[in-house]
Amino acid sequence: MKLGRLSYRSLGSRLVGSYFLLIIVFLTCVGFFGLIQTNKTEIQRYENSLIYIENDYLAFSRDIQDMVLNGYTEENFFKGKGRQFNWILDRHYEKMQRRIFQIEKLNLELGLDIGDKLEELNAFNDSIFKDLKILKELLLQRGFQDNGLVGEMRNYAHQIEDNAYISPKDLLSLRRHEKDYLLRGDTVYQTKFNKLIESINQKYILEERASLTVNRYAELFNKVVALDMALGVKFNQGVYHRVVNTIESLRADLAEVIGISRSKIEEKNKINKNLLALVIGLGLSALVLFSFIMSDILSKDLNRLSFKMSGFVDNGFKYDESESPINPTILEVEKINKKFDQLAQRFQQMLKELEEAKEKAEQVSNYKSMFLANMSHEIRTPLNGIVGMVHIMKKENLTESQQRYMDVISFSADHLLSLVNMILDYSKIDAGKMELDHVDFDLKSNVEQVVGIFQPTANEKGIKLELNDNLSDEFWVSGDHIRIHQVFINLINNAIKFTNEGRVALNINLVEIVDNHANIFISVEDTGIGIPEHKISGILDAFEQSDKSTTRKFGGTGLGLTISNQLLELMGSSLQIESEPEKGSKFSFYLKLELAASKKITEIRKAVQKETRGEKLKVLVAEDNFVNQEVISIMLDQYNFDVKMVENGKEAVKEFEVSNYDLLLIDLQMPVMDGWEAVSQIRSNNKYQSNPVPLIAVTANAFLSDREKALAHGFTDFIGKPVQPDELEKALIGAELIST
Repeated sequence: MKLGRLSYRSLGSRLVGSYFLLIIVFLTCVGFFGLIQTNKTEIQRYENSLIYIENDYLAFSRDIQDMVLNGYTEENFFKGKGRQFNWILDRHYEKMQRRIFQIEKLNLELGLDIGDKLEELNAFNDSIFKDLKILKELLLQRGFQDNGLVGEMRNYAHQIEDNAYISPKDLLSLRRHEKDYLLRGDTVYQTKFNKLIESINQKYILEERASLTVNRYAELFNKVVALDMALGVKFNQGVYHRVVNTIESLRADLAEVIGISRSKIEEKNKINKNLLALVIGLGLSALVLFSFIMSDILSKDLNRLSFKMSGFVDNGFKYDESESPINPTILEVEKINKKFDQLAQRFQQMLKELEEAKEKAEQVSNYKSMFLANMSHEIRTPLNGIVGMVHIMKKENLTESQQRYMDVISFSADHLLSLVNMILDYSKIDAGKMELDHVDFDLKSNVEQVVGIFQPTANEKGIKLELNDNLSDEFWVSGDHIRIHQVFINLINNAIKFTNEGRVALNINLVEIVDNHANIFISVEDTGIGIPEHKISGILDAFEQSDKSTTRKFGGTGLGLTISNQLLELMGSSLQIESEPEKGSKFSFYLKLELAASKKITEIRKAVQKETRGEKLKVLVAEDNFVNQEVISIMLDQYNFDVKMVENGKEAVKEFEVSNYDLLLIDLQMPVMDGWEAVSQIRSNNKYQSNPVPLIAVTANAFLSDREKALAHGFTDFIGKPVQPDELEKALIGAELIST
């Protein structure tokens, strides 16, 4: 019993039975079709052709009648100048020609003799379509409402009414006769209309303009009547009557052709009809039986299972506890249901684990961002004192040895700053927070500047540093010039570092310009120590060098190439490496940059303080670190500013309220009150709102997001620490406190 029950519940056993029945019916149908198909095919083709052409002419007659009686009254008929009517004519004409040709061909194949009737059908067909095109032109000329002669006639009637050329009573009578004719089509109203016109011409002494208007109105009315007679829609004459008669003659000939043909094939069809009815009956019975069996087997269980799955997805991958569990009657569906329950349970567990992992990852990312921000701030703050004082000391009268000492300090500080920036850049790229800027810059000048930076280092090592390019003197493009500049610096610095003799070459090759974009091939070649082939694949990984001893011998973080490649990937490119140990390396990539308009480069000269007033410009600096106070104060003294120093945001707000200042430099992280709150209070102060002054943020937090946050908060500019003299000068120029 159990095996029998399982067998009955199996979808496979039910399908086998259904398919077996279907095969029996199908084979029976095939047998009958095999007997009748050969004899029926040619007869059916011929008979179908006759039926098609008869139906086509019936449809065509209705289309023509509808177009003539109603279609010309539609606005689109006149706007399109009857193109829709032409389309109907051409479509039917081509269809009729094909039908007649097909009948002629089948008639010859079947050996039926129907005389010259097919030639008459062709002649009638040509005559009908010629007359219909004439009919269309007459309809367009006649018009309706605001179109054609009818529209023009109405316009003249309105002119008569508007200018009161005749009495309202006479005009009303004329319009009544006009409307009666247009509605009824009886020429008696034309006679009445013309008699009234004669009476009006005798009754009124009209001016020339009025007389012309009235007579033109009458002329147009008579033209409309004449066109109606030519059309024959309202009269038993004209083009329309001729078309109708021709169609009737054609249909009569066609009916005769059909009658002759059908009489010759009727006997054959009698046999085929009985066989065909039997085949169709068996086929339909088989289809109904098969559909019933399959629907009964599958629909209920599958619908319930589908509803369960949809509910699980729509409910956020959770089961609706209010729904009762399903109990499939089909064995296979029951197995699917159990597997789905297992899958859903596992999926829910995975979702839970993913959610927990996501929360942990976000927490780690937040800790990482906080650490980087703090590290940036803590390292840049003392660097600000070192870098700032170095720039200041270099301007003093130093001995040669002192100048050399300062160069060593400056190089060490700049190197430390570059290492910090490199690690921060890698972290931002790794976190997906690096954003590219798009500005116009001169690529030619950019690469020349890079080569100029490294020329002293190359000369010191006895290496030849080359620049080979085919760019014009000014080659302006749009892109992130800082990041492109950074890639050049990383690659050339790497090449010089690992090359002890020979040369380093920066090659810039403009390949093509397409759609206002320049495709540029760039490579840096050296004759250095090279990279073993098995190490090339991992050289772009973070903190990787070709050999661990390389780090000890040449130094570096192992991030330069990684950052360069990641920056290039952000620009839609990638770094390609070719190298051979002891012979050198070649790092190359393509850049696609949008062309920009050429601009004349202006050099920023030593700034000169504006002499807009007879006193010094006053600058308020809010900075809690003593070293940074000294550095910024000395830098500002070079511009002959009157500098006031405070240690926190609260003092800055108080000082702003009691004194007038031309510029405020505010650190963001200070005790008592930070720079954010201080700027908020200053900007809300009535004194600031009546006379705004530049507010420049000075901070060791050097992320792009910090700059964007500062500008969004209300600062007018942003300077990162350590403060570079040229960056400070640029900010002062932007604040219009000094001129270029």
